[in-house]
Amino acid sequence: MSSVFVRRAIYEALPAQLPAFQYVPTLNVEIDKTALPAAPWYTIDFDAFESVRVSLGLPGCFRERGTVLITLAAPSGSGDLALADKAEDIRVAFQDWFDPTGALRVYQVDPPVEVDGGDLRGAWWLMEVLMAYEFHRH
Repeated sequence: MSSVFVRRAIYEALPAQLPAFQYVPTLNVEIDKTALPAAPWYTIDFDAFESVRVSLGLPGCFRERGTVLITLAAPSGSGDLALADKAEDIRVAFQDWFDPTGALRVYQVDPPVEVDGGDLRGAWWLMEVLMAYEFHRH
């Protein structure tokens, strides 16, 4: 699980970087599939995979590394370019992105991957963009 600092920074940065793209919360909330936007939208998942000490002394500096998975959705039948354009906007906005404190950095933004729609199959076509980050905390 990514730290709360990382989550807050990404939750704040995405709408600022992508103002015309609607965020739909899906983590630990009930989703009303009938109320989803008709236009393309996105949601976010977090996954931390490491937190290690990177300094001597007290207080120590710890480096958390992890990923942010951005799932993009567009109505089925609307083609792939609308989401591919949004994915490219994410890549441009977040490659080598730092939060205002300088403690959090996105160092990798992968090209989009098409995914199975899962329980949204039929209504939505999905792409995922994976971003890798480092967070240094004291």
